[in-house]
Amino acid sequence: KQWYQRRVRGIEEDDSVKNRIEKTFQHLNELRDKKLKFLMNLEIQLLLKQGQVEVDPGVFSTRFDNALLIHRSVIEDLNSQIVTLGEGKVSAMIDCKDYYKNIHLLEWEHEKMQMDAEDLNTKTRDVQTLRVTKELQQFLFEENNAQRMQKEIQTLEKTIK
Repeated sequence: KQWYQRRVRGIEEDDSVKNRIEKTFQHLNELRDKKLKFLMNLEIQLLLKQGQVEVDPGVFSTRFDNALLIHRSVIEDLNSQIVTLGEGKVSAMIDCKDYYKNIHLLEWEHEKMQMDAEDLNTKTRDVQTLRVTKELQQFLFEENNAQRMQKEIQTLEKTIK
């Protein structure tokens, strides 16, 4: 019986030693992972000119854990694409403006022509409804209106005197 009890205690001690060994290996693996992380993910300080750093506006923070370094040529390519697209949009807007300007000009010309036609219709109606008196007929058919006007002026002057 003693032998059995010692054997059971030995097994329990073996289990506790195995558990401690496993925990030690686990802790060792964690330390190795941290060491690799620190070797691969180093914090370095970069001095950049003002305007080359873009961070979210708002509260200024000195922690840049989620910051990315992007090569200057990538940013310049994106900026040139933005400029190209902007120029295309401005060109399209100018074309649209010119199109609507031409439409308004055509509408204005159409309205002017309608008013001219209405004016001509009114003048035609006035000419058709005009009563032609003998005096008017004489004025229309006389070739030398200047002499007749002179005679009228002389008779008016005589009546005034």
